[in-house]
Amino acid sequence: MNPITQSPTPRGKEPVVVNNNPMNFGEALYETARGRKITKIEWENKETYGHLVNAELRLHKDGKDHMWKISEGDIIGKDWVII
Repeated sequence: MNPITQSPTPRGKEPVVVNNNPMNFGEALYETARGRKITKIEWENKETYGHLVNAELRLHKDGKDHMWKISEGDIIGKDWVII
């Protein structure tokens, strides 16, 4: 586990990053409210991302949307980017 991001999510493909400046979780949540998809650089998988669906924060993973159980690593991570 990376000590900076603290994410238990497995690594995969490198994300296609829209912004080059990693954000904290609060900034990333703000971007979901603007209709954007967010991911962690650490996840390295453009197929895994967070977004809003019907005003609910969802995690898209393995081709499906799931209820996002936000972890401490998600909250303290500073490697959030828009994809």
